[in-house]
Amino acid sequence: MSVVRGCVVLLGCLGFTDIIVAQPESPDPVSFTGETPMGNAKTYYESLVGEWHGSYSLWLRPGAPARESSINASFKSVVNGNYFLMHYSWGKEDDLQRGVFLLGGQEQAVTATWGDSFHSAPNPMHCKGELNKGDSKLVLNGNYAAGEGPDWGWRTEFTRKGPNSLLMEAFNITPDGLEGLAVRAEMERVK
Repeated sequence: MSVVRGCVVLLGCLGFTDIIVAQPESPDPVSFTGETPMGNAKTYYESLVGEWHGSYSLWLRPGAPARESSINASFKSVVNGNYFLMHYSWGKEDDLQRGVFLLGGQEQAVTATWGDSFHSAPNPMHCKGELNKGDSKLVLNGNYAAGEGPDWGWRTEFTRKGPNSLLMEAFNITPDGLEGLAVRAEMERVK
């Protein structure tokens, strides 16, 4: 899929949700033992379909105290099961932020387009990554412009902790390769 087409799909997801047909949610999430790999990206995404809620921590710089809030997320299968869409919101009271991931790829290699009203607006970040075999972790890597200097990196990791538990972490990466935890969201499936 071309970058332009990906942006059109993302814009459709953000502003024209009536043109996207969500697939029905599976009544039984994919089983997870903690020892068996999910197999492929599509199976991994399918295991996340549903509503999630939890705590969200944001670090604006290393060593600073975290800003704490709640997070609500929703995973859906879209475009006849060829893509998966994650909508989420985080923040408190008048500081509500929203984000979206459009995830693609059926096997181990994956692509994503990510947008967040706090972190990346108005430009979406295009990411590439993989589902790590055996550890139920999806890793996405992207880059963003940071002023006049070289681009910085951004890595988002989704880790299945069980059938109803998900950890999302994001790391800021300097041009020199130094990493710092920027986001940690611990979510439980809403029954």
